[in-house]
Amino acid sequence: MSQASPSSLEIDPAIGELESLLETLTARIGELVELASTRLDAIRGASPAELAQCIGRENQVVQAIAELEKRRVRVVGELAERFGSRAGVNTTWSWLADRIGGAPGERLRTLARSLRERMEMLTRLNETAALATRALISHMQGLMSQVGARLSHSRTYARSGAVLPGPAIMSSVDVTS
Repeated sequence: MSQASPSSLEIDPAIGELESLLETLTARIGELVELASTRLDAIRGASPAELAQCIGRENQVVQAIAELEKRRVRVVGELAERFGSRAGVNTTWSWLADRIGGAPGERLRTLARSLRERMEMLTRLNETAALATRALISHMQGLMSQVGARLSHSRTYARSGAVLPGPAIMSSVDVTS
């Protein structure tokens, strides 16, 4: 498909909105990267208060990203239709950047690359946090099992956490003497 002239694209409101959207989305994902790092520190430090605060802030950022996604669907859909993409709202940033070309296309390509890098970093941090969380859960389950075993009358617990019946104890008392 032929590219539109760069001068007309420089002032195209949809192109400007797409660029603004990418900048904002990249910044928001950057916030999530920082929060994921903070969340990991809270997990490592076993700090429930810090973790709760971090998760609350992450939720706010995710809600803002959801609003940006609504804008993305509208803007990308409009540009995809204009440039003849069969993918519609699923048209990639790079496909649009190739069709737009010139300085605006290069700016979009650079922003899209930055967004991708931040998303990959966020994915790695989230995977690390998931591993740390599983390790902490396993550790806590082990501690609870140990405490339970010490406090039970039979000193044994099943995997389910329920008390296993102990061995039968036979005892007698001579009450005739």
